[in-house]
Amino acid sequence: MAKRVAEHYPFFFSFYLIILLIFNLLVGIMINVSGSLRKHEESSINIYQLDDIKNLWAEYDPKGCGYIDYKVFWLFSSRIALILGVKIKDLLDFETRKRFLKLLNLKIYEDVKNKNIFCLNFHDVVLSLSRIAVLMKFNNVSK
Repeated sequence: MAKRVAEHYPFFFSFYLIILLIFNLLVGIMINVSGSLRKHEESSINIYQLDDIKNLWAEYDPKGCGYIDYKVFWLFSSRIALILGVKIKDLLDFETRKRFLKLLNLKIYEDVKNKNIFCLNFHDVVLSLSRIAVLMKFNNVSK
């Protein structure tokens, strides 16, 4: 009887060792996934918002040159603020919109191909919007 039990020790040890390894592996995977999800939540602009921004930019820049006129940027900025979660009542306030545009701090370019003098660049706009989104997320927007 004692010999039969002794024969089963390697089986039980290997079984518990494998179960322990699988359990630790699953816990490690869950910790890794939760860390990456938290990283996405803390990012300034998520992938869906970026897709919305690109689609909205394409409406104002149908040629795809990467520049839009400063005159239509006022309309673009109000629609983009809604994507980023700004409340509609805040958009209706002229001073808030002025502060938003001032906070963007965008450079003015010249689009030589389309003979447009005062233009804004897509890359600059996205970088400024992501900076503002981080400030909004952590409630550090200057009033």
